[in-house]
Order: sequence, then C-alpha cells, then structure tokens
Amino acid sequence: APNPTSNPGVVFAILVRDSRDASNKVRKILRTFRLRSVCSGVFLRLDEATETMLAMVEPYIAFGYPSFHTVDELVRKRGVACPSLRKRTRVPLSDNAVVEQSFLGKLGVICVEDVVHEISNGGEHFQSCSKFLHPFHLTKVGGHIERHLLNEKKHNKGGMVDINTFVRDSL
Repeated sequence: APNPTSNPGVVFAILVRDSRDASNKVRKILRTFRLRSVCSGVFLRLDEATETMLAMVEPYIAFGYPSFHTVDELVRKRGVACPSLRKRTRVPLSDNAVVEQSFLGKLGVICVEDVVHEISNGGEHFQSCSKFLHPFHLTKVGGHIERHLLNEKKHNKGGMVDINTFVRDSL
C-alpha cells in the first residue's frame, strides 16, 4: 500500500542485481530507465507502460513509492544535475543557479525546491526534472543490498519495497 505522504503516480526504482546475465530485452528496459550500475536509482512516473516494463525487470530491481521527505533528501544530498541536454556533464546541485540557468529555467522550474516538488507530485514537468537529474548512486547498506531488498520483495506483492526506509539508511 502506498505511503499516505507519497504520490502513487511516482516510484523510485533501484537496480539491485547485475544485469549482465539478463536477456537483451531486460537490458534495454534497464537502459531506458537509466539504471546501468548496481545501487543506482531513478524516479519514474508510474503508468501502464512503466508498470509492464517494471514487471519484466522485477528480478533485477526494487521499487516503491517515495515520500516527499525521501525525494527531498535524495535530491539535496545526492542530486547531481545535467544542466545541458547536449553535454553530459555532472554538476552537483549545490546552488539554485544550476537549476535556473539550465533548460528547466525556461519551463518555470527555477530552484531545487521546484525540482523536488515536480518529482514528488508527478507534475507536468516531471519528465524534464527527472532527465535533469543523473541517476542517484546509493551506498550499499552493510554490503548486502541485494539480499536485503530481495528478501523484503519476497514478503510483498509485485516487487514493492519500503523504499523510504532503505533510502534513508543508504544516504
């Protein structure tokens, strides 16, 4: 069940298992989600097509509904921006000027708070804000990320985990 403080239209997905032994279709979906390395995570808008793709890659990922607080902590502590869509540069989100001077400034998203709001609420500029952020690299909790999350997934329906607790522990 979704957390009452979270938006059920947005999920945070984390790659928990190496995908080298996966089929080409699974690897392509993971590339589409921008999940290339273990412990990397991205925000996804949950629609019918995304649900289908999540079901296909479920053995390799863990996902759940993030709360506003989790989105805020992730963006502020681990947020790395790609200010230009053409140049794949990595700029830490340490200043609102990074957001305002990027392509998001033209869309009316002018500060880090706006980015957090768009992502947590699944706003109209969700896709642009998600592409603006590089995938988040989380630390392995005790070195057992795969076992911890896969054990939790066993007890829950459809691959959902308590993503808020896991992210809080790995920040």
